[in-house]
Amino acid sequence: MSFLKKIRSSNSIQIFAAMILGSILGLIIGPSAATIGFIGTIWMNMMKMFLVPIVVFVLINGITAMDDPAMLGRMGIRILIIYTITTIIATCIAIPVSLLLKPGVGFVYDMSGSSVEVSTLPSFSDFCTSLFSTNICDAFTQANMLQILVISVLIGIAIVKMKNREQRNAIRSWFDMMYNLNMALISVVMDLAPIGVFCLMASTMGQYGVKFLGTISRLVGTYYAAGILHFIVIICGLPLISGYSPLKFLKGVSDTIVTAISTCSSAATIPTNLRVTTENLKVPKQIADFCIPLGAQINQDGAAILTTVVMIFCMQATGTNL
Repeated sequence: MSFLKKIRSSNSIQIFAAMILGSILGLIIGPSAATIGFIGTIWMNMMKMFLVPIVVFVLINGITAMDDPAMLGRMGIRILIIYTITTIIATCIAIPVSLLLKPGVGFVYDMSGSSVEVSTLPSFSDFCTSLFSTNICDAFTQANMLQILVISVLIGIAIVKMKNREQRNAIRSWFDMMYNLNMALISVVMDLAPIGVFCLMASTMGQYGVKFLGTISRLVGTYYAAGILHFIVIICGLPLISGYSPLKFLKGVSDTIVTAISTCSSAATIPTNLRVTTENLKVPKQIADFCIPLGAQINQDGAAILTTVVMIFCMQATGTNL
């Protein structure tokens, strides 16, 4: 009875079970399982609906809680260095794994199709300029997360620098209330996660099935091999360096891991990550509120691994020398 009670109370276990059951149902029923895919899409849209306000209120709330621009600058520099290093390590892990497993070797690729125009990378100055929106409303309407991050940081710093303490505290209290409101909304959406994940997995497996997975199994396998290696080296290694038990860390962030696997979205993990970081890992709220939304946008190690694996896969499939 206690085991069943634990399952009912654990959202991560319910989501994981929904992934397995949805996949099995999709494989059994086949393409007709796609008819329930819209339910999963609705759930994902509900998650995305609140992501922009969550990032804004969480980040501003974290900055204003510090009440010290100097502390913000020091922590910002440190976290950016950590994010950069982990992303570089993720890429460095993906390269040898891809060269060793050779996912693109033997893949039949037809090069007789029409040519594709390759976009040029923006210059450093163009990238920096693109971070600053000419219209704050456009940034929010288009959900340009990098511009929204910059806007949120500027607003947070401006609140901290306000001279009138009474006004500063009133604005800070308002952002804190809006933060709590958005977290409550996300909590409602996360209660529906098992249903959404079940429908998404059933629809996906029903449409593509084992045949599709077999076609790209080497590519997917290479990606997961590099991801698991990075997870062991970095995700489990960093807590060990800081004197924190890796097993205790993994148990604390299990909800975040399951949410990330089921949604494949860094942004969708923000609410769960904030909760487990402050409640399970006992990280100070102001630090979590600043680092987690920032990391969800610029510290995407999984995307770095995927990009590297796909690039090497394409080069091997087309016979292009790296």
